[in-house]
Amino acid sequence: MSNNNPVINHRAPDLEPLAKLYGVDKIVDETQRATMSDLAFLELDLIRTKDMGIPRRIYAVVGDGPLKEDKDFKSWQVAHNGFLAAYRAADFSCAAQELLSARKASSQKFETYYTLFADRLAAFFKNPPAEDWDGVFDFETK
Repeated sequence: MSNNNPVINHRAPDLEPLAKLYGVDKIVDETQRATMSDLAFLELDLIRTKDMGIPRRIYAVVGDGPLKEDKDFKSWQVAHNGFLAAYRAADFSCAAQELLSARKASSQKFETYYTLFADRLAAFFKNPPAEDWDGVFDFETK
C-alpha cells in the first residue's frame, strides 16, 4: 500500500496510539475515511473518549483501491461486518461465532484485533453491559 495519500500521512494524533492497541498500521475516523474513497477499509470500533463525548467510528486502512474489489477481501469484509453487527446488538453468543468466521476469513490478519474483541466478549459473558448499552466502547483515558 502506498503512503502517498496526504490524509494517511497526516493522521489524527489522538488515533495514533490506538493503532497499536488494535494491531493495525493505520487508523482513520469517519471524516478522514470520507476523503479517501480510493482505499480499502474495515471498520474497527465505535469509540468514545473523555475529550470527545460523542462516539466516533474508527477504521483500519487495509489496502489500496484494487483490494476493495478482491473477492477474498469482500468475503472478509462481510464476515467482519457481521461480527460487528452482532457485537453492537449485544448478541454476544452470535458475535463470538461471527468473530470466528471473520478471523478465518482474514487469513491470519488482524490477530491482535480479533483477540482484543474475544477478550471483550469474554468479559461481557461474565459481566453483561447495561440494558441500554449503545455498542460504544468508552476509553477511560484520552
